[in-house]
Amino acid sequence: MNPKLFLTLFFLFFVLCSCGGEHEPALPASAAETGYAPEDWEYVEADDKPCPDNCIDGGKQLQYDGGRLYFLNGSNGKRDQTLMTLNLKTGMITSVCPDPLCDHATPDCPFYGIVPLFYVCDGKIFYKRMTSYTYRNPDGTPRYRVDIQDSVFYDTESGKVHVLETYDKKGFSDYTLQLFYNGRRYYCDHVYSEELDKYILKICRLDIASEKSVVIGGENNADGVFERFLFVLNERIYFTDGVRLYSRTLENTDEITHSTGQFDNVAMTDGTDIFFDRRADGTLDVYRMTDPNDAESAARIIEGCTNWTLTGRYIYYLDGQTRSAGKNRLDGYDGDEVELYGKELRRCAHDGLGDELVFSFEGDYGSWQIRHWLAVDNYIYGLFTRYDDVNGDGAIDDGEVMKSDADGRFGIMRIDVENGSVRILETDS
Repeated sequence: MNPKLFLTLFFLFFVLCSCGGEHEPALPASAAETGYAPEDWEYVEADDKPCPDNCIDGGKQLQYDGGRLYFLNGSNGKRDQTLMTLNLKTGMITSVCPDPLCDHATPDCPFYGIVPLFYVCDGKIFYKRMTSYTYRNPDGTPRYRVDIQDSVFYDTESGKVHVLETYDKKGFSDYTLQLFYNGRRYYCDHVYSEELDKYILKICRLDIASEKSVVIGGENNADGVFERFLFVLNERIYFTDGVRLYSRTLENTDEITHSTGQFDNVAMTDGTDIFFDRRADGTLDVYRMTDPNDAESAARIIEGCTNWTLTGRYIYYLDGQTRSAGKNRLDGYDGDEVELYGKELRRCAHDGLGDELVFSFEGDYGSWQIRHWLAVDNYIYGLFTRYDDVNGDGAIDDGEVMKSDADGRFGIMRIDVENGSVRILETDS
């Protein structure tokens, strides 16, 4: 596998539904949108959170920070798309925008025009905005137009937006993995190279408190992202180029190659050991490496899963079993059957011991597919797709597919790993 090709993980936004549009100002939203909590909400804290110091993938639709989940309420292109938050202890769902009367459909909203990549760390939300808006006179004629194309962060404590950089109308691209450590943000951004006479994605470091950014590397990225961040371990940033595991200081100097092998997918740390996966027969095997300088020390601890995540106490994973939702009658879907991946959500200790079942997708949930999931304390949270054979003909038609993040409603599935109970949290999208 070509590591440079595999690691070009751009999310391109040269064309967005909201960009270039002319919108009529909308009436204020109802104050009832300030939030709600479901009845008889229960929460059992287990002091088990996602491991820190690992990269954040901005493309993940559920992000965790400080006892909350953050998510965008619906599909990209919605005029009033905004960022929402779920307080895990209370079950309260609110918009992050502090104005209870905001309709999230004008530049008055801090999240108006948000590009669907965001990163949350220590109460600060980093994202880009790309849109335009036309203000109109009472008779509907254009008054003036504003174009918004910038990189910002929103401070949830102060309720203020901090503009870090503005862009011209040529558009921009984004690298979806960013690293946050000790008050600094490590990311890739387009920087002009005089030698190449073009913009390339270089490694940048932002001091969040001072809002000052410096370029610290990335000269190899002329044709895409050649190397990607993984995590911080022992005050060093670990990278991979697909075949090497290597590290540099926090100043991006003193490169050390630790191991060579297959490091082209997910790699994480619990602060002591390194965990990574390798593809095998269409599924993933997860390995634990106790010595980064000795690839032979890596022991396989999970065999044949579809995806996995790391918390302070466990590795949670979705197994490699497949199941059929019914015969395929979906437009654009290949295959005779509508095939779902993963039947059991399981967990084990970091050494692979104590493997146990926490939830099985069967019975009422046999035709559900969990997506973008993560584990916090005693719960697993995820988006989901339901394939319901409503007419009972044994086949799945387009009208029998319900995505929890589609327009109309936005739903999150919460699974209690202690008793297997399920709650669906919904908000108007």
